[in-house]
Amino acid sequence: MLGAIAGDAIGSVHEHTPTKSTDFELFADGCRFTDDTVLAVAVADCLLNGCELRMLQERRSHSVGMLIRWPASHGDRMKSICPPWNPRRFAAGIVVIVVTSLAACTDHPLPAQPSAVAVAVATTVFLEGEDGSGDGQVMERSRASGGHTVHLGPGERRLWTFGVSGAPVPYALSVTYSNGKEGENEVISVTVDGAPVSSFQDRDSGDSTDGWNTFVTDPAGTSTLGSMIHTLMLEVHGGDGCVEIDIVTLSPAGAGPP
Repeated sequence: MLGAIAGDAIGSVHEHTPTKSTDFELFADGCRFTDDTVLAVAVADCLLNGCELRMLQERRSHSVGMLIRWPASHGDRMKSICPPWNPRRFAAGIVVIVVTSLAACTDHPLPAQPSAVAVAVATTVFLEGEDGSGDGQVMERSRASGGHTVHLGPGERRLWTFGVSGAPVPYALSVTYSNGKEGENEVISVTVDGAPVSSFQDRDSGDSTDGWNTFVTDPAGTSTLGSMIHTLMLEVHGGDGCVEIDIVTLSPAGAGPP
């Protein structure tokens, strides 16, 4: 569904033009959802909340009411978090918009029809260090999951915004990072939706040279998450002033290894 909506928005400016090249701006000015997205959200709303398909028109109208405000309420936000040159951040922005819209569409759910209900399954969430916001310097590391890390010093914070689906379930958090052996080790604090989850002392991943391109993963507590937009923050304290965050992973209960 996310792929379909992303394609709908990206292709909206090419719908009536004979574009024959793959060399085009991914998120051009004027990109927006079309009736395809409105109908997709309405159908998803019906499936998730158990309304009968004969009531789809009503849900479609409600979806239009929520989605039609997208250019005003999300346009500037989309451009700030997913510029044209970064497809990964564009996809992250689509996730935020879709989850927000679906949550809004369920303000007044219709009576459930068990025979027509689809269950949203919780999936593992991956938060790349470079895709967050806030403090830190992006570093190139060939062995990092996305080829980059974020260098954090004492008192610096990194923040991510993400959405999950399904009923509330516990998510196990882990942090993958690099830390060359140069001095005292840092303490990394993890906060989800403003609530402290855990604090742990990092460890050296190697010597003062190769250690910065060698990665280790440590558990970082558990947090129960339901269908909504969430925020996760890492904050570094003490130590010799340097740890590089590669990726934060949130795995729902019962999920296999990522």
